[in-house]
Parts: sequence; structure tokens; C-alpha cells
Amino acid sequence: MGRSQNVLSDPSLLILITYAPAGLGHLRVADALRHGLPKDANVMVLGAEETSLTYLHRFISIHPVARELFEWGQKGAQEEIFTRLYRGFLRKRAETVYEEMMKLISHAKNTIKTMLVVATHMGLAHQLAKVKKRIERETGVSIILVVQVTDDSPMKAWYVEEADLILAPSEYTRKALYAYAQRAGLDAVPTEFSPYPVSPFLSDSLDAGRYESRYMQVDPHDKSNVDILIPISGAAVGTKFFQRLIEILHERSPRFVFHVVSKEAPFTQTFLKKVTKYPFVDLHASDKDRALVDMYEEVYRREVVSLEITKPSEQSFKALVNPTQIGGSILLLTSPVGRQEQDNLVFLRRHNLIPKTDEQRLLWEQATKGTGLSNSDGRKFLEQAVGWRGVELPRKPEAASDFIMFCLNEGIFKAMMTCCVIPNPNDQYADEIKPNGVEEFWKKAAALLQRKK
Repeated sequence: MGRSQNVLSDPSLLILITYAPAGLGHLRVADALRHGLPKDANVMVLGAEETSLTYLHRFISIHPVARELFEWGQKGAQEEIFTRLYRGFLRKRAETVYEEMMKLISHAKNTIKTMLVVATHMGLAHQLAKVKKRIERETGVSIILVVQVTDDSPMKAWYVEEADLILAPSEYTRKALYAYAQRAGLDAVPTEFSPYPVSPFLSDSLDAGRYESRYMQVDPHDKSNVDILIPISGAAVGTKFFQRLIEILHERSPRFVFHVVSKEAPFTQTFLKKVTKYPFVDLHASDKDRALVDMYEEVYRREVVSLEITKPSEQSFKALVNPTQIGGSILLLTSPVGRQEQDNLVFLRRHNLIPKTDEQRLLWEQATKGTGLSNSDGRKFLEQAVGWRGVELPRKPEAASDFIMFCLNEGIFKAMMTCCVIPNPNDQYADEIKPNGVEEFWKKAAALLQRKK
């Protein structure tokens, strides 16, 4: 990092990376950023224990009417009304955040002159923005607030007026947020693009033997186990789907073994009791969010995971990692819940990392018919698959199982395992699929610190 490393290692600087428990995505991003810092950086990771956020997120995710209302509130003119109400609600509840920040500064015993606060959740960002000036007046510590947008979704609530910098994972989202601020007459905040911050560990290279093992797992003629990782979201969305899919896939082939990482919570108990009885399921569970992130990476450290069945949340950005890297399993993306997951799929399609919508529909139809890929269209799909890092799954577990077996038996997964994500120099948005987002984040943060001195 050069000069950036020196700035970030300043003993008078405290770097505070914050997240909220509305799903694990914000914590995963916070953890990825923490691991990208110099070892001598003064850093803390702070979670807001707002349990109501988790229950609200779960309710919206699993209740069809609530989900439709929430998604309706994220579009058109009604989104601006929702954003104003949401911002006002959060700012009125900022006292707890103020108290936590004051405790941190008091414990530092006057050694901290500057606090760089990184917000990976829009709710916390607004609350921190509300108390920022007050803390500076009362402590003399300079507070610098950087907001990291954790989905490629230009939801207006991501624009935080009092922030010092907003980083978006695409030019599309950056431009949309900036245009909204101008239209709404909000104070100008530097809003920049920075590649999505994928975990540095997941971006590390596999050794040749482990890559060969990953490749052979998706060979339909091989007999080795197919290791599938299933992370269960913090809101436990889709547990019935996952349970049934696990059962069907293993019935169809004993090659399929599963590694499930799930939170221990009241709404996961039934699911966990079921899957813990299956000898073909390796269960990792904890009631601590941070432990779950560590468990997830530990599975990738110990096992050679070839497939990951996951929501198209922030996990979909592992599509920027190649199969020759630790986190480079093929992504099997479940049906999107909420606008942000739909937007993430748009990002992946835009960069040809998953099939286009019409191509995906045709593949589902081929899988349902069971006719294979013997015609010219089939050969075309195999040629295209070498550029894909993921595919979308049908909504029903039976259809999803048919599709997974189809992709395995027809060599689609095998073709995808040779994918190499290389930004096209002729593409003006090529930087959006660079895998060094963590490094770029800290370069921008360090430049901001130097300008603020």
C-alpha cells in the first residue's frame, strides 16, 4: 500500500468498522475490510445489537405481502417518501450509537485524534451521521465517515448527507445516487466507484492439487464427492427450500455432500434439528454472527468446495473470484428476495458472469424436458458457460434439483470451472469486476485521511 499503509497505521488513528445484524452480508463486508488493513493498524469491528432489524428483515423476506409492500416502497416516487421516513426514524434512535462511540473514545485515553468510521449498513450510517458533529465538539476527536454500499443497488437510503465519502460497487449505482442527491437538493457528498470488497482470503490461489479436485468434482463421470456449501442467511430465509433440496440431491446421487453454515436462532431450530441427523451434512452453527463468518471461511480452508447454493445477496460478488482461487466455487443462486438482490443479478448479467434472463429460462426448459444439449443450441450454451461464474436456480426445490443434475450431467458445471474473470480493456466498466476491491477501498480511505489533515 505504500504511503497508504503509513497513514492507516498512524497510532493516533482509530479505524472503526461497523455493521448491523440484518443478515450476515454487512458483517462479511466488514470482516473482508478488516483483513485488508496493515497488521499494525488500530482497528475495531463494532456491531449494532439492534435485534429488531433482524426480525424485520426476516419478516419482510418470508412474508409475501410484506415483501411486496417493501419492494413497492423501494421504487418510484414512493421510495423518496420511504427514504425520508426511514432516515428520520433512524436519526431519532441514534442515542445508543452516540453512547457507544463516546465509550470507545474514553477508553482510548486521549491517544486518538482521528476516528475513521466505516459504515457497511445504511441504517448505522445515518445514525452515525446524526451524532458525528456532537462527538467532535465534546471530545475534540475528528470523525471521518465512509459509507460502503454493500449491494449494487442504488437505494436512495444509501445516500448519507453528512458522510465524507460514499463508495459504490459500480458506476451505475454511483451515478444513480449522485443524481438522486442533486434532484432532492441534498448536500453534496463525494460519491465514488470502488470494486466490490471481496474477502482477501477467498481471493487467495488454490494449489494445483486442490483445483484439480474441484474440477473433478463437477466431472459427471467421476466418482468423487461433490462438496456443496450452503450458508443460511441471518434471517434464516429459505430453510424449507434448502432442507428439501439437500434431501432430493443426495437421494439422486450419493456424491453430493453438504456443508451448512447457519445461525442458531429460534427461527432456525427446526431446520437445524432436521439436517443435523443427516450423515451427509456437515453442520456448522453458532448464535454469534462473527463466529459464522469465521466458520464460513474455515469450510473453504478445510474443504475443496465446488458448488455454493446461496442467495444473490453480497455473496454473489464472489463471482469476481476465479475457480482457481479459494472462494471460486460455482454459485447456484436462489430466487431474489428484495430489490437489492434483483439488482445484484443485474450486475452479474451485465458483466456476463451469469446467463442472460432468456438464456437462463431456456436452460431451465431444457432441464425440465430432459433432452440434453445435443443440438446446436446446446453446444452454444457450453461455449458460453466458460464465461459464467454462476447460474440461477428455479424457485421450487424439485425443479432446482433437476436443474443442478442437468448442469452436472451435461458438462455445464465442468465448462464453468474453467472460467477466468478477466476485465476487458475495451469495456469502460471493466474495473467493476476487478477482485482487488479491499485494496482499492483502503487506498481511497487513506487518500481521504490525507486530504483531511
